[in-house]
Amino acid sequence: MQPEFDMTVIGGGAAGLVAAGIAASLGARTALIESNRLGGDCTWTGCVPSKTLLRSAHMAHAARISDEYGIARVEPHINFAAVMRRVDSVRRGIYEQADSPDMFARLGVRVISSRARFIDSHTVQLSNSQRVTSRYFLIAAGSRPLIPKVAGIEDVQHFTSDSIFEIDRLPTRLIVVGAGPQGVELAQAFQRLGSKVTVIESSHRVLGRDDAELTYLLEQSLR
Repeated sequence: MQPEFDMTVIGGGAAGLVAAGIAASLGARTALIESNRLGGDCTWTGCVPSKTLLRSAHMAHAARISDEYGIARVEPHINFAAVMRRVDSVRRGIYEQADSPDMFARLGVRVISSRARFIDSHTVQLSNSQRVTSRYFLIAAGSRPLIPKVAGIEDVQHFTSDSIFEIDRLPTRLIVVGAGPQGVELAQAFQRLGSKVTVIESSHRVLGRDDAELTYLLEQSLR
């Protein structure tokens, strides 16, 4: 029996969206399976919200150092709820313009909201009780935040990159565990917006995968 699709992509993040779009543009019968919402971490919890938050933080910082440019210095009033509403507005704007199911339906991609598990090499069982058959599958299921094994962490309120952009009250104090790219970005943004931020990193420097000389300069700036 001929499979229903030529290509089925599991995961609707950045990689899955691009793959599904290319497959459909080449004439393949294409399905895209996503259990949550299209766009993945780039749109909802990564690049887009973090850079939008950083922009607001930069504006606050610019107000504080404006006297260096001959403009009277002012301490900005931070409306954190409004900052986060803007973050969400930018996310949703990008989703509606580029990542929505309607956009991909117009490309000829069938978008299925479900989880999937393999029955055999050409069949997946969906959590909505349907089955999908395909000649090929591409797994682009993404990743999830790692919760560190810290004693008692389950008893205290904590955020991850998946949840930090959903808050509407500025934390008075914030501990950022991990000085990778996301940790450094969030630490800088929240400090400039008014939180007292502490960064904890098990390595001997921030951004351990990057050039040591440059990350040393960055660490001094953060301090």
